[in-house]
Amino acid sequence: MINSDNATTINEILEKLDKIKYENSINTIKFGNNSYELCKKFNHTIGMAVSLLRVGEALTNIGNYEKSLSLLFESLSISRKEDICDIQVLSLIYIGNNLLNLGDYEKSFDYYNDAEKTALKMSVNKNYYSKYNYKFYLAKTSTNIGEIYKNLKDYENAFKFYNRALTFDKKLNYKSTFGVSLYNLGEMNYLSGNYDKAILLLNKSIEIMNSFNYKLVLPEVYRILALIYEKKGNFTKSNEYFCKALNIDLKETFLFYKINILLDYSDYLKNRGNLSLALDKLKIAFNISVENNIIFKTIEVCKKLFSLYEELKNDDKAYEYYKLYFKYHDKLEKVICTQRLNNINSKIKLQKLEEEKLNIMKKSENFRKRFEKLIESIKNISIISELGQKITSTLNLDKILNILCNSVRDFIDISIFGIALYNTDNEILQYNYYSENNKIINVPNASITSKSNIAAYYLRNRQLVIINDIENEYSRYVDNPNYINTISAKSAIYCPLIMDDILLGVMTVQSSIKSL
Repeated sequence: MINSDNATTINEILEKLDKIKYENSINTIKFGNNSYELCKKFNHTIGMAVSLLRVGEALTNIGNYEKSLSLLFESLSISRKEDICDIQVLSLIYIGNNLLNLGDYEKSFDYYNDAEKTALKMSVNKNYYSKYNYKFYLAKTSTNIGEIYKNLKDYENAFKFYNRALTFDKKLNYKSTFGVSLYNLGEMNYLSGNYDKAILLLNKSIEIMNSFNYKLVLPEVYRILALIYEKKGNFTKSNEYFCKALNIDLKETFLFYKINILLDYSDYLKNRGNLSLALDKLKIAFNISVENNIIFKTIEVCKKLFSLYEELKNDDKAYEYYKLYFKYHDKLEKVICTQRLNNINSKIKLQKLEEEKLNIMKKSENFRKRFEKLIESIKNISIISELGQKITSTLNLDKILNILCNSVRDFIDISIFGIALYNTDNEILQYNYYSENNKIINVPNASITSKSNIAAYYLRNRQLVIINDIENEYSRYVDNPNYINTISAKSAIYCPLIMDDILLGVMTVQSSIKSL
């Protein structure tokens, strides 16, 4: 139980975390991690959700989308369990931001819509921040939805949502977007050729951002001003604003913005005839995008690089980046296809279960038990959906297995989780991952002809094995009477891993209680 002194300390730390979140992303991550550990120590679950939220937001700012998504999904999960409405809204918005930066516009749009629907319920739910109402969050979602339409070249809808954001933001004295709503309209006027109006809006946005000490989007404002002055033929002013944009510390802005500035500045230098310096800026952009796994920006940089090398008559380098362009293009397609497929399958399952739930609710009390089971199924499918989103946020196998193990523990009381692959050449089972009581341990290989191994029995018979009472049931599967003395589990499941009728191995979950 947390005492009043500890609660006061935690609240002070969380208030400080909110104050510094826009000053320096690296410092925010360090401070937020310490805040999370303190909240976890005293089981301050709401503080844990807030800390994860702020660290996830800061990780997005520096382009670490994989880690950010993992933390934001965890924050969303905690805030849903605690029924804290506004933290749910912010988690959904920041998840949408990550997906937007990754180029998955459809999925980011879904999360922004979910955030808006949740925000409209704030007045009848618990909230962490008492000073904000639903309009504060609708200004944010409107801004971000406008960004999607802008990226898709639908300027009519982009204007619509940006104006909607500005309407909310003005009423809040710009405390929701810190002037970003003005910047967005300034950019839209630039794209529409209204340069003088764009300059007025952008200068006003700089004034407001500076008043809030909000530097994250300042490089983008400077970039648009540089492009406007280039269009107007004022190259001195244009170069001045490009330099201002590039001089802002990477720790204080989005990597995504930094790459955009380098790309546009490279084009500017190329148009001025400075091809060597233009090439240098593209190489910097390439390194940033590759190092931070911003694949869709890497593709854009590769395209510009092979085009510029062609112009320089360097065919070898042009061909090198030509190949890299298609390499990263294929990589991006695979990642997005996997994400979309997993999300679509989960959505279909959830939709069917929700429809069935509504039908059952209309029937008599005789179906009450079935309804309760269905609610549990929906909960489990939601966990699986969230699990799928976490898994597709990383390509690291060890991380995936840890995510899978921890997610299974969320809804089954297990002490052991293991995955063994079938080595067909040597006819043995090899345990690639075996966690017992949260510790990774080495498990010896087992021959599939073994009469003392349940997993081997499963391989030979190609069937799912569910054992609710190992002590009284193990003899059905093994001939060794001493087998019961070699294990600690009371119940277990051995599940097949099969693809296209090819047996790949076995996954097992085991519990220290009976009837898993």
